[in-house]
Amino acid sequence: MAYASTIKLVTGDTSPELNFSLKDSNTAASGYTLDEENSDSWAPVPITGGSVKLRIREIGSSSITETITCTITSGSGGTCAAVFSTSAFPSAGT
Repeated sequence: MAYASTIKLVTGDTSPELNFSLKDSNTAASGYTLDEENSDSWAPVPITGGSVKLRIREIGSSSITETITCTITSGSGGTCAAVFSTSAFPSAGT
């Protein structure tokens, strides 16, 4: 299951950079006891040598409006960043 906070962005704005972590909810992070309700206790998913793509679509639609190839910021830590283009959010909405 994915856990995320609501992110508020402005149509056509390219300033924000989305930084996120990929974690394994079935494996405890080093020094933690696995707790399915606490994402801090989940182990990072190693993404070294891989690629991460963020696909954007409107809620209820199956059409992808933008695909962003993320920059891996820590392969062993499972973290990456996405930079939005001006076309990522063509209209206001959810």
